[in-house]
Amino acid sequence: MTTGLSELALSALAGLLGGLGHCSGMCGPVVAAFNMRKEEGAGAPLSSTLLYNAGRVATYTLLGALVGGLGSFVTVVAPMEGAQYALMSATGALMVFMGLSIAGALGRAAGFIEKHNTMVIGAARTLLSSRSPLKFLALGLVLGFLPCGLSYTMLIGAAGAGGILPGALRMLSFGLGTVPAMFLIGMLAGGASNLMRGRLYRAGGAVVALMGIVYIYRGLAFYAGL
Repeated sequence: MTTGLSELALSALAGLLGGLGHCSGMCGPVVAAFNMRKEEGAGAPLSSTLLYNAGRVATYTLLGALVGGLGSFVTVVAPMEGAQYALMSATGALMVFMGLSIAGALGRAAGFIEKHNTMVIGAARTLLSSRSPLKFLALGLVLGFLPCGLSYTMLIGAAGAGGILPGALRMLSFGLGTVPAMFLIGMLAGGASNLMRGRLYRAGGAVVALMGIVYIYRGLAFYAGL
């Protein structure tokens, strides 16, 4: 199985919409704080935001490679021919469920994931107290693990991508899609309304559900001989 350009584009779109809608609430205060720092010179906010985003995207990409490799290993050891397509269909069904949940069509089942962030937040607070200029890179690496319904659902998709490289590319595209939102948040200091952020986050969930449908179709098409 390979990762097509259309799937990478959908991953980036989910990241863009989800970033504008959801990351602004979860990571917005951190990024806005970068832009309020005066003591390190005029270039500090930009360099801090760049380092932070580089760390986040790196974590997403590494996690994508990991789960993509694990998903590929499962299909290799499975005794059934074409097991990877069964996994793809199952992954797609789960993505549809989670995507619809994020979009608000199934309540907030995805919200359960985001309640368990104490450990990650604690580590982030420790890093913020550091005087190292690279603390923002480390902060991004750590906050890339922040429990988030959208990013975790994208990881489910990466697990069904069929290998280390496809999984990494899927999450790299998603991570890069969230970057514009982080810079916009920095400029506006989180000025978007809660209503607008909620709508954008739900739109990101709808894109995830659409990706799930693509997964299901590709999996079933193998068995139907399409």
